[in-house]
Amino acid sequence: MERKRFSNQELNASYSVILLNDNFNTFDYVSHCLKKYIPNMTSEQAWQLTHKVHSEGKAVVWCGCQELAALYRMQLSGAGLTVAFLEKEYSPCHVT
Repeated sequence: MERKRFSNQELNASYSVILLNDNFNTFDYVSHCLKKYIPNMTSEQAWQLTHKVHSEGKAVVWCGCQELAALYRMQLSGAGLTVAFLEKEYSPCHVT
């Protein structure tokens, strides 16, 4: 099987996984899902992001390459959360 080669521009592109607020998932469940599916997510980070989503309507919960962004979006969405992902500029990405 041939491995896919990425251009420097593709490697530097940052895709954001954005969690959107909903009216049916509990804080505990959302926080649990973030810890389960987002690598290296601490309990404190998950709780802070959950509160941000609730108060602001959305939050960036992860950013990086397109393939992983798609995977995390699929996993979170499969768990019943409302998620989007967007390509960002070719610049550093910050989880908000």
